[in-house]
Amino acid sequence: MSLRAAIARAPFMIFSKQAPKTLPRFDVDTDFAYFFFNDAMREWSGLEPAVLTDGRNAKTDFPRDYERYFDDDADVCENFASPAVRVIEEPWLTPRTETLLHTRKTRMDHGEDAYMLGCVAPFDELELGSTA
Repeated sequence: MSLRAAIARAPFMIFSKQAPKTLPRFDVDTDFAYFFFNDAMREWSGLEPAVLTDGRNAKTDFPRDYERYFDDDADVCENFASPAVRVIEEPWLTPRTETLLHTRKTRMDHGEDAYMLGCVAPFDELELGSTA
């Protein structure tokens, strides 16, 4: 199995967003667009990875509190280059799940581009906080 297939099929959620080259400035309408979600996103959230990576970002999906997601991602991309990791605990509400997430984020560089790479795991007392 290739590394790409292994990451796509990992039993926990892995995601990434492309970092803007203008950091520390960013545009909440266009920057930090979702670049990748693995297959676990479908099972945990009810959302298809292909839909999420079609130009969406935190402003699209979290209209009430998107500013903190942008601030977190900018901080990670400026101050947490791999192997450094920022740990964040945050609420998460999707069509399938309402829970708290333990999120780990780092910056990965590929050529001239930087990406925020993250993984999440639920940690509330009810298994996955499933509402479906």
